[in-house]
Amino acid sequence: MTRFVEWFGATAGVIGALMLASNTTWSGYGWLAFLASNIAWFAYAAMQGVKSMLLMQLVFATTSLIGIYRWLV
Repeated sequence: MTRFVEWFGATAGVIGALMLASNTTWSGYGWLAFLASNIAWFAYAAMQGVKSMLLMQLVFATTSLIGIYRWLV
C-alpha cells in the first residue's frame, strides 16, 4: 500500500506540473492533480512518520486549494 501511495503521489504531481506548464484551457485542472498528489504524499508521510513532510504537504495542499479556487471556481 505504501508503495502505491508513493507512486500515485509522484505521478499525480508530474501530471499537475505538466498541465499547468502547458498553459492551455485545461491548465487549471492541474491544481486538482496537485491536490491529489498532496493528499497522497500526506498519507505517505503519515505512514512513514515523517512530520516535516506532513507539514509541507499541508501547506502545499493549501496552495492547491487556492489554485483551484482562483482557476476553477
